[in-house]
Amino acid sequence: MDNQKTNLAQLTWLRGIASFWVICSHVNRAGEVSYTEGDTASSSIILSVLDLGTLGVALFFTLSGVTLFISNREISTQAPMRFYIKRFFRIWPAYFVALLLYIAAGFVFREWYIGDPEYWVAEQFMREYSWYDIALYSTLSFNVFGPEGLFNNAFWSLPVEFQYYLMFPFLIVLLGFFGLSGPLVFGFLVYLAYRSGILDIHSNLVFIFAFTFCSGVCIGALFKKTEFRVSPTFFSICSFLILALNVLVTNEIIPVSFFVYIPSEWVFFGLSAVVLVALATFTEIRVSARLDRIMIRYGDISYSTYLYHNVVIAFLVLGLPFFEFSNSAVRLLYLFIPTILITYWLAALSFRYIEQPFMRIGRSLSAKKPTIRAVKETAG
Repeated sequence: MDNQKTNLAQLTWLRGIASFWVICSHVNRAGEVSYTEGDTASSSIILSVLDLGTLGVALFFTLSGVTLFISNREISTQAPMRFYIKRFFRIWPAYFVALLLYIAAGFVFREWYIGDPEYWVAEQFMREYSWYDIALYSTLSFNVFGPEGLFNNAFWSLPVEFQYYLMFPFLIVLLGFFGLSGPLVFGFLVYLAYRSGILDIHSNLVFIFAFTFCSGVCIGALFKKTEFRVSPTFFSICSFLILALNVLVTNEIIPVSFFVYIPSEWVFFGLSAVVLVALATFTEIRVSARLDRIMIRYGDISYSTYLYHNVVIAFLVLGLPFFEFSNSAVRLLYLFIPTILITYWLAALSFRYIEQPFMRIGRSLSAKKPTIRAVKETAG
């Protein structure tokens, strides 16, 4: 049975939640150090619980696999170039505009910043770079050739995801020949190849996380072929347990070594993301219409949220010496609340004036052109 539903609201919600976790993680990184002698490092139990940025990125990879299968599986094999055009215009224009903004912001940040240049928030702006580096970032190939961490240290996931798009048509072919085992085995073999050292580039995360995207494709395929659903109660209990474990691992209360057969934190977060996305996909989740609109909206702008939040955090850090906050809680609120509000505003503008127009261009360029024969038959 082919489930015709192509738009799952809960997956859009989950994308928005993932971007929120990334912001929480990065605000936490920015606040946990002192930038001047009179500055006080901040700590928050709430932000420590919400410090799930790596899980959030793993969710992005898995969600992409699900949603691409549900909405693009036919075009990806019948006309791969059309699929690539759509994905290029969906991802690259907004990314390139953000890249230019971060390059420009770096000049201002380096002029005003007075803290340690090796701190997390500063390092992305303080490091030297060349025109060749800009070219590598512009082409989303810096994870292959290096260096990473320039301009915006959250950019690391974007070439990874873009490279997963390149292999998506191949995964659909595997799915057609071997069923669900095709993409799953491929993701596992890519990880084994990385562990063996056969695959070795500047950043091997594209190989480490490949199983998340492959699993997402399989989740999408299974969703389209079955009416199986899990109860909201089961979803809630399992999701709570998974998130609790992620909080404990992130805050080093439980070491990853506790899970004997999980080799690294990357794999732990990736597996958690796969399970959470599978649960969300197969659960009918109902919320109020108002909450649904809010979560859909935040999910829609999650990509631009991811792109712009670091520049907001960085410029708020520049203001810390001026305001001279001595109270840790006030300092953290200063970093957190404006980051959420200003990032939302920037992301909404980016979505409306950059993402949506270029998505329309991508759809137009990738639209199937009628053949001369089809035009004649229609006219006849």
